[in-house]
Amino acid sequence: MLTTLKTLLKRSRLYLKILVTLVTVVLFLSVYQIANYFYPLDDAESVRNWWLLKVDLYAVVVGLAIVITTFDKYKDIKLARVQSFITSVGVGFAISNFIDRRFLNDRVLDMNDLLIIMFIIAMSQIRLTKILNKVNRFDND
Repeated sequence: MLTTLKTLLKRSRLYLKILVTLVTVVLFLSVYQIANYFYPLDDAESVRNWWLLKVDLYAVVVGLAIVITTFDKYKDIKLARVQSFITSVGVGFAISNFIDRRFLNDRVLDMNDLLIIMFIIAMSQIRLTKILNKVNRFDND
């Protein structure tokens, strides 16, 4: 009975880590939409509040990312793969957001963004495959 409870508790922590990772990525991707929803850029006061909210939301994203690192390491490979894939996609979107806004000066969704999204998902899948191959070799040894 005690072993079952320990296993159940450990598994719930794993699902919580995946949930927090997913919330972090989704929040990062929707910061501008949330800020625009609460403060449409109509006047100077709205612009000031928009920027404050945007900075606060990014602070929450960074805080959640730090919380993710505090979770225990786990051995359930299926959940590790899911969390690794979500993290790869999130990091890819963060990097592409920086490149898109700083170097391409692009503030609307267009064909470049769709290509970047497909590239990020493909690279995350390649990384996931490499991790799986490494784990499979480790398990076979």
